[in-house]
Amino acid sequence: MRCAIYTRKSSTEGLDQQYNSLENQRQYCSAYIASQGGAGWLELPAIYDDGGFSGGNLNRPALKRLLDDVKGGLIDIVVVYKIDRLSRSLRDFTNLVANLDERGVTFVSVTQAFDTGTSMGRLTLNVLLSFAQFERELTSERLKDKFAASRARGLWLHGRRPYGYRVVDLRLETDEAEANVIRKAFRRYPNLLSYSKLATELNKAGHRGRHGGEFTVIMVQKMLQSRLYRGEMKNQEGVTTHEPIITESAWRRVQQAISSANRRAAPRRRVAHMDIMLKGILVTVNDIPMEHRYLHYALRSGERRVVRLYQDGRYRRRKMSPPPIWPTVSYRAEELEADVISALDRLICGAPSSPRSHEDCVAMVRGLVDRIAIDGDRMTITLKSGLKFDAYAGGRTVIRRKT
Repeated sequence: MRCAIYTRKSSTEGLDQQYNSLENQRQYCSAYIASQGGAGWLELPAIYDDGGFSGGNLNRPALKRLLDDVKGGLIDIVVVYKIDRLSRSLRDFTNLVANLDERGVTFVSVTQAFDTGTSMGRLTLNVLLSFAQFERELTSERLKDKFAASRARGLWLHGRRPYGYRVVDLRLETDEAEANVIRKAFRRYPNLLSYSKLATELNKAGHRGRHGGEFTVIMVQKMLQSRLYRGEMKNQEGVTTHEPIITESAWRRVQQAISSANRRAAPRRRVAHMDIMLKGILVTVNDIPMEHRYLHYALRSGERRVVRLYQDGRYRRRKMSPPPIWPTVSYRAEELEADVISALDRLICGAPSSPRSHEDCVAMVRGLVDRIAIDGDRMTITLKSGLKFDAYAGGRTVIRRKT
């Protein structure tokens, strides 16, 4: 039985020491695997350590490698020191364990013995996970209260200093060299009315950001819209003040210029409601026991061309990075809709029918189809009569996420 040890630590504190928390977890797991040598357990040499990563999400490099190796059939048992090392989210942990079970991989916690094959073992597991998630959320609430109290007193406890200020005794003091760059940006924007032009002008003048890098469009946009530079810092009890870099009139003049530039920008072409043929009936079904709806949206390409897509709503709506067990694909709307119409024609008429208008196609789909479950290049169409049949799904577009 090939055993992989997974370790995790939320903070980076102490990771540079010769013997740290990750090494301690690995030592306990190795000893446990050695004790099961009579049962054929063998520790794999691969190291899956996530130092400085929260257990509240699955966006961890070592965990991604572990899941890839599980999917590749390289692991039989996943061993952890405690279950909260794998995840502190009840939902994420349930999905992970279900994913492991489907591939015949066993999950073992060294210090918390339980058997997930019994109802009492599953109850124990859920109780432990609930307390782990409660502890994480309670810690988060305490930190939020601490930051809110510090802001109410005008203190800065957020780690990195904001551009244009120094942090002295937990209070913000103006850095004149950087403050002059900010004042220049606020003076020039009403004339340029462009974030990109202003960023180019600042870079050509030799100005640099906090870490010595060139100004980008996003950096300039955040700078011009930040209330921090007018001396305001929001908190739960209201607004506290510190030393401003720009005047109130200069800040308002730039905000009016931003609104004017936004109104001048070309409006997006919107797609009529009836054009969205598969709205509300297109879902994804993959290797976890969940299904989610696809959302329709349009991308502008060139001056007039609009590209319509159906994209997985889990990370489209929440603006989140999908975990490694979720597919990161979208589908070109016109091609996918044509595949659905073609499949319905073959089912009803036995052959492709004469061309229809888009409105007629929408009416046919809304009248016949109850749900379309899509997975890669295959889709299962369920009619309102209860009949199900499989069809080909084209128009696949891979959405690459940042790593």
